[in-house]
Amino acid sequence: FALTSSYVCATYCPLTLGSGISGTKVVLGGFIIKNFLSGTTLLIKSVGLILSVASGLSLGLQGPLVHIACCWGSLFIRCFPKYKENEAMKRGIFSASVAAGVTAAFGAPLGGVLFSLEAMSSFFPPKTMWRSFWCAICAAVFLKYFNPYGNDATGALVQFQVFYRGESWLWFELVPFAFLGCLGGLGGALFIQISSKLHRLRRGTDWFRKNRYLEIIILSLVTCIIAFSNVFSAEGQSFLLQHLFSHCTELKASLDDDLTGALCTDDPQKRWQMMLLLLAAALSRYVLTITTFGSQVPSGLFMPSLVVGATTGRLLGWVISILHEEVGDKFPFQGCVGRTDCIFPSLYAVVGAAAFLGGTTRLTVSLAVIMLELTGGMDYMVPLMVAVVPSKWVGDAFGKEGIFDRIITLQGYPHINPAMELGSTATAAGIMSSEVVIFTKYSETLESLEETCSNHTFHGFPIVETKANRRVVGFITRMEIDKALREHEDIAMTTPVAFSLESIPGRPVDYADLSKYVDRHPVIVRPSMPADRVLDIFKGLGIRCLFVCASDGSLIGVIKKKDMLKHMQAERMHRNSIDRGEYRNVSSFTREARSFTSEYKRGTRLQL
Repeated sequence: FALTSSYVCATYCPLTLGSGISGTKVVLGGFIIKNFLSGTTLLIKSVGLILSVASGLSLGLQGPLVHIACCWGSLFIRCFPKYKENEAMKRGIFSASVAAGVTAAFGAPLGGVLFSLEAMSSFFPPKTMWRSFWCAICAAVFLKYFNPYGNDATGALVQFQVFYRGESWLWFELVPFAFLGCLGGLGGALFIQISSKLHRLRRGTDWFRKNRYLEIIILSLVTCIIAFSNVFSAEGQSFLLQHLFSHCTELKASLDDDLTGALCTDDPQKRWQMMLLLLAAALSRYVLTITTFGSQVPSGLFMPSLVVGATTGRLLGWVISILHEEVGDKFPFQGCVGRTDCIFPSLYAVVGAAAFLGGTTRLTVSLAVIMLELTGGMDYMVPLMVAVVPSKWVGDAFGKEGIFDRIITLQGYPHINPAMELGSTATAAGIMSSEVVIFTKYSETLESLEETCSNHTFHGFPIVETKANRRVVGFITRMEIDKALREHEDIAMTTPVAFSLESIPGRPVDYADLSKYVDRHPVIVRPSMPADRVLDIFKGLGIRCLFVCASDGSLIGVIKKKDMLKHMQAERMHRNSIDRGEYRNVSSFTREARSFTSEYKRGTRLQL
């Protein structure tokens, strides 16, 4: 299964490999990755995901489901010209698709909306929130109707969803909950660092490129050997999570199998043996997830991260439960007086799962809500928050980027993370590109437009009054130029073009009217604007470029998103040089800063 999935995806559509969340995040940020959301991608990703999940590798389907949902959203957009021709509306549909995908993956509609807001979308107006909420509701209703896991008795939307009823936690348990959060932050930071090095190794080593199918075979064999050597690794991840999240009393009543016997044994000697097996399962799953994530198959990391955290949390809860048996109802267990069950290892499993996933992805609010919807217990919001917040703090101490932002950086996606900041005193004039290809308001012809587009690969072009008077009057994208050329293909290519009908020299009928394709209000900044303000504009508006103009409106230069990223990388290199005792200006690092576009074009096609 794994080999077939790898061959199909790598041969027919390499864009389907991996999770797809990083690419989706870049698309929501305003860039167009060709064929990333096409019907072919949808078909191959769906087939490849089914095969890779069926293979039993340490990967999840939740992340790829988000990519698949956005592919469906892209197909939906093509049916309605109103959305197809409006980039802002497109992003709104994609944001709603993300919410639907998370809902289908976790059965958590509110968490899906918050995930789209917190982790994916750079622009999220109230109308988009309403659309996302409606899509999440529809996804939850259809998931309930089709009931793919056969949970008629429990009413759960996904296999590992559980419902806690009235079990409380004690005040002192906040300490082990916080400890799980710190442990999750450390585990997530280590996961990101090792995955980054492994990603560079895979891309920079000939052996991995020539033997990618052999790598899949080795991963499958190792996963199979580990699964048959440990009772906690033998079952599927969803089935294991269902056991880890459930109390022993419920497991013995409804799921009395070998896994239940291992988790809920009363034999003291066997209990310590099962705890060692649980620890071995957590460590092996952690290592397998690191090596599998980024391999040549469609793969997500939500489910493996939840399993690693849940096994670790269940182990810690087991230890505290044994400690309670030894100490009795003395300090700090005075709250257990008169209660049959006091310490619930299953609750620690839920908290640990949230902690490890939070350390890996740096999610906070949306993650807590998703876990809350998975358990159905409002009483556990505080334990989840106590674990998720330290998880993010500890993870951020080793690097501000979560795993998806790190993948964006490694693959060269031109994307500005909302968490990015500048620490220099640079201005817009120091970042801009002075070489700008322009169109004049009335001096162009259809032939000159076609020639300019064929000679340059820019996403769009500014429109000025004349070559002498460079006052900016608009902006036109390459896509709009292509539409205009197709619309006027039946007239002579020497026909002059009018980007505006105001004060047009001569008769309007003598011109090809392109005014409807022009953006008359491009974003313009002054040369003296601080670079951090420019960065805020990119983050807040999700635009690809802005223009630097003098006080009279004349065009001086352009700042593209990749120019901003190059400057930020040069600034990081400058700070690192200071730490090493070298003293060089930021500008000296600008040429050394890698080209994000060139790096990304090595593996795929990007329209800028």
